[in-house]
Amino acid sequence: MKSYFYVITALPALDVGLKPEITFRALLEMFQENLTPSDLKKTYAVRQYIDFCNIERILKSEPLDRKGNLNQNQLDEALLNEEILPSYLFEFLDEFDTKEKQLKNFPRVFVLYFKESTKKYRGFLRKYLDFERKLRLVLTGYRCKKLGLDLLEQLQYEDFHDEFVMQIIAQKDHPQFEFPFEFLDLQEQLGSVGDGPFDQFQMILRYRFEKIRELTIDDHFSIDLLLSYMVQLMLLEEYYDLDERKGEALLNQI
Repeated sequence: MKSYFYVITALPALDVGLKPEITFRALLEMFQENLTPSDLKKTYAVRQYIDFCNIERILKSEPLDRKGNLNQNQLDEALLNEEILPSYLFEFLDEFDTKEKQLKNFPRVFVLYFKESTKKYRGFLRKYLDFERKLRLVLTGYRCKKLGLDLLEQLQYEDFHDEFVMQIIAQKDHPQFEFPFEFLDLQEQLGSVGDGPFDQFQMILRYRFEKIRELTIDDHFSIDLLLSYMVQLMLLEEYYDLDERKGEALLNQI
């Protein structure tokens, strides 16, 4: 594994509460100049989630997130020619052939993204994607209980034989949502901020930041540390770009 001593030592420290001294675009330029081709592809894997979010935004006629791999024209071309993006996305778009059906069923795309990516990658990428998948399942269970939504309907595209999914579904008739053991600290933190969606989303974003930092706490000068740094910077930029309306919408979208 290649060591990135000089790249990592040149990066400013990141922390919640401190506005980043480097932009995401500047970080990507540094990666383009210094990472090996194989390591650069790992950054694309993280940002592919944003590409899918941007496709959903296109369907909704909303502005795109510029942190994705592809801009508007590149996405339009990829969708038209059925290239660059994974085949399961095009299969999904063929099966649901109207914008209304695609939007209603778009959660399936994210389920497939996590399923395929966690099988494909190792190291930080696999741990990070597994954490994000489980976090979304926990938050779905929690919000369904709070809002009185049908949990089975919300998780209809998940694998009901998956052990973690089974833990969430088993609680569909419980009076209160019980957090899995590895997320008990999230339960405590959510309880400390009350029921406001904006405050909860800010807290969840801080929680994700700290957990992602922990995934590479023993790594030194590796690509995994750079990937972790990239994700943390993405979260901080989102944190400082939040307003109350957007925070509530993002929490409900999860």
